Amino acid sequence: MGRLIYLSLLRPDITYTVSKISQYMHDPTKKHMNVVFHVLRYLKGTPGKGLMLKKIKEREIEGFVDADWASSIEDNKSTTGYCTKVWTHGEML
Repeated sequence: MGRLIYLSLLRPDITYTVSKISQYMHDPTKKHMNVVFHVLRYLKGTPGKGLMLKKIKEREIEGFVDADWASSIEDNKSTTGYCTKVWTHGEML
C-alpha cells in the first residue's frame, strides 16, 4: 500500500481508490486485495500516463491537505484529500 500511496502523487487517477483501500490496511479482506490487484492491472495497462516532472536544480513544492476527522458513516474513519503543486521558476508543471 505504501508504494501505491507514493505512486498516487504522480498518478492522480488512482488517488481516490488508493485512499479508500488504505483505510482497510489493518484488517484487509479478499475483496480489498481484489481491488488492489485491479489497480495494479490498470497501472500495467496504462504506462506513460500520469504527471511527468522534469529534473531541475530549483523547485518549489506547495502542498495542501484536508481531512474530515472520522465522519464516515460506514466505518468512522477519516478521509484525507491533498493537492500538491510543483513549480519551476514561477511556472507550474
